Amino acid sequence: MMPSTEARQLRHLWTCVLAQALRDIFRTASSKYGCDDLEHAAVMAWIGTRDFHQVCALAGLDGRAVHDRLKRRMAEHRAGTFNPTLIFARRGGEPDNRQSGAYRRRMARERIAA
Repeated sequence: MMPSTEARQLRHLWTCVLAQALRDIFRTASSKYGCDDLEHAAVMAWIGTRDFHQVCALAGLDGRAVHDRLKRRMAEHRAGTFNPTLIFARRGGEPDNRQSGAYRRRMARERIAA
């Protein structure tokens, strides 16, 4: 039986919540699109909590597996052996570059102006 449209949309919503948390973990305040130290600390404190596991379940994922994999990636990140763009990769390993056309045009204007 196929899940309803509403169920798929809700699962997508909670997957987006997890994706934003990953972005906040691996992007620092010094990066172009980073979060500040308070946001980073809040996300780090949230990882592994009951709420984290509930969001994983609502996204259709095993919270324990996500947490274990995330801990390994964070250790690789600290060791300098991890490429965070791989976290945001689409199937097939290509980076997820689904920025809006407006974003791409703004970036092109900034390159031209520089």
